[in-house]
Amino acid sequence: MKDSSPSGNVKEAFQEQFLDLSLLYEEIDLGNGKAHAFFVDIEGYEVLEESWQQIVNLIAINFQNKLEKEFERWNIYLFFRLSEAVDKGLKYKIENDTFSCRKIIIDKSESHKSAVEDHILNKLVNIGVSTQSTQNVFEPNKIIQEVLKGKTLKKINTTPDARKAYDLLVEKIINKK
Repeated sequence: MKDSSPSGNVKEAFQEQFLDLSLLYEEIDLGNGKAHAFFVDIEGYEVLEESWQQIVNLIAINFQNKLEKEFERWNIYLFFRLSEAVDKGLKYKIENDTFSCRKIIIDKSESHKSAVEDHILNKLVNIGVSTQSTQNVFEPNKIIQEVLKGKTLKKINTTPDARKAYDLLVEKIINKK
């Protein structure tokens, strides 16, 4: 049976174009949407150098183009898994290419789960968000309170609501002693 899903389209096109490479697809639920991860096992530096742009184009045309939700179109990750080191220049060029999807070169020994946790779910990032609430308690200034005690201040250019609020504040400050 033919898989008509966007990921199925990519898998078929990938198998036709890249006979010696393998492709794995994983959909990741992010709560407010989905991310899509593709893993390509590549045997050598030369193969990566020759094929990475074609793989990106294939995903853009056969997958990204068919996604309906913009959030999902912007959350596609392509992991190139290699067992050998990659030249820093090529790695920089690939990982900083902004077309279509986020491209990441990882070691072939890194598991799919680990790659997803580290690069998509950001489990490595430990952001310490403090949930403590700080509450500032108002302490009236005793000097100002003494100076204003028993005095009525002029209320110039104020609305009736502002006058009422001012009077209420003055009353509460005076009665708080």
